[in-house]
Amino acid sequence: MLPANGDRPATPVALPAEFLLGLDLVLRFATWERSRIFVHVEAGLPDAEDLFARVILLQHGPELQALVTSIAAKSIELFYQHFVWSVGVELQVDLAMSGDVDDAFLDAVADFLWQHRHSNSI
Repeated sequence: MLPANGDRPATPVALPAEFLLGLDLVLRFATWERSRIFVHVEAGLPDAEDLFARVILLQHGPELQALVTSIAAKSIELFYQHFVWSVGVELQVDLAMSGDVDDAFLDAVADFLWQHRHSNSI
């Protein structure tokens, strides 16, 4: 924690990688849950609150490493299975893109969509 006066501590705080990965997963799940998305819970993974409690309880070591590695792999799989194919419904948008998309491509897509905005064939 930062001192009350806002200055940085004299020495950096070292946190184990598995602890940081666990916190990353907690924040990811909390973001999904705040958006009323519970695919991780439906797939048998813990909700953000339960995962946070487990990460804090374990703090570091091989048991936490195994836990967060497994959950991270499953969460990535869920992300691609669920969000890539249903992102339009979940985010209430008609078009979503991911990956390396350059500005010229995005401009071309935007132009095409604008020109055909009244068409029912898209």
